[in-house]
Amino acid sequence: FDDHELGFTFFYNQNATDDARIQDQGKDIYDSSSTFRKFNLYYIERNLTTYQMKGEHRLPDAGDLQFNWLVALTQTSQDEPDARFFNDVDTGGGYSTSRGTIPSPNKPTRYFRNLDEDNQNVKLDWTLPFRNWTEEEGKFKFGLFSSSSTRNFTERQFYYPNTHGGYQDDPNRYLTDESLGLVSVRTNYFRGQPRSLSFEWGDYVQVFDSLYNGERDIQAGYLMLDLPVAEKLRVVGGVRYEDTDLSVHSESFLPSSITSLKTNDSRLEQSDLLPSVGLIYSVNSNMNVRLNYSQTIARPSLRELAAYYSYDPIISDYIEGNPTLSMTAIDNYDVRWEWFPRPGELYSVSLFYKDLTGAIERGNIKVEGDVITFFNNDAKLYGIEFEARKNLDFLDWSLRYFSVGGNLSLSRSEVKLSDRDLAIKRQFFPNIDDTRPLYDQSPYVVNLDFNYN
Repeated sequence: FDDHELGFTFFYNQNATDDARIQDQGKDIYDSSSTFRKFNLYYIERNLTTYQMKGEHRLPDAGDLQFNWLVALTQTSQDEPDARFFNDVDTGGGYSTSRGTIPSPNKPTRYFRNLDEDNQNVKLDWTLPFRNWTEEEGKFKFGLFSSSSTRNFTERQFYYPNTHGGYQDDPNRYLTDESLGLVSVRTNYFRGQPRSLSFEWGDYVQVFDSLYNGERDIQAGYLMLDLPVAEKLRVVGGVRYEDTDLSVHSESFLPSSITSLKTNDSRLEQSDLLPSVGLIYSVNSNMNVRLNYSQTIARPSLRELAAYYSYDPIISDYIEGNPTLSMTAIDNYDVRWEWFPRPGELYSVSLFYKDLTGAIERGNIKVEGDVITFFNNDAKLYGIEFEARKNLDFLDWSLRYFSVGGNLSLSRSEVKLSDRDLAIKRQFFPNIDDTRPLYDQSPYVVNLDFNYN
């Protein structure tokens, strides 16, 4: 049908990472006479399956109304069947796993983790074109959006609190009968046949379980107007309503560093009315200047809210969620100059500024720095962005279907230090600023791409 299009997309991705890592000759800054080692065996398998149906419908008899819709079902899973961490230290008499200066995890540990998540999305958009006093075409848009997710995560941790060494500096000999502390084996017989074996161990294995379950429901709707107000000036504005219902139940073998509880429940219920407005001035037919303002929000992830304590091999440290996190409110301002010298080519420069209330950051919650968690902080972010795209036909006509592009963002961020943090830092650096950058915020981002069209 000329005015109707239907589409179906199936996407399946299966990938795995198998990581073996050895770090040797490590030195402790507090004990230069000791040497530590770290042995990691880490395997993770991920699966992503998506079913997506979409449609585009143009209705000439209804004022050229256009209706687009999309329905998507996504299933994801992540399996870590046996992550093994073995760290030891030599203080002069051979390697041992029972010293206080051993890096985390400070006991031989194995992790078994599994995550499953289901997500359903529905998106409906209507666009109605019109003409006003300028004879330029304007557009009125409205739409609805719904997203629901459920996640289940489990973790089982085994660790062996060995205190007697006995593996001859070879981790592969750590789990022999002798090193496990086997004292005796007794066989019970019944009618001359062995019925059972009894093992008496001098040491034992400890097991700790953690889990979290989460649900996230987002319902949203929007109204938007693209209105020509003069020959070269357009106003684009609207409002978006979002309703968030996010809940997480977590159980950890250690009490939360924030709530002091092993079992925690967190729930965020919030409704937001988010306006946006923009001005577009056409300098000429292929050059624009844009001014924009908008309000947006950012939600904590389920993991960030889950108050369970676990070792993260990516950052090589312990991490736990914060069930008291709140959502982030963001005011966005930007001005952009853009030039389209030819179809498919672009040069632009943008200045941007963001005011974040309750930005979510990572950081140490204890003075010793042995627990990393998430917390809210107010922040400011500002910078400049350059973007360009160039067709390659100027090199040779045979390259007319190819183009190269990229963008460069230079940014700075500021978070005001607390009075306590500032006082501690100024003991060592009296002239230090009272602000710091956002955690993990890069001062620059570069993207490059090569396209065929």
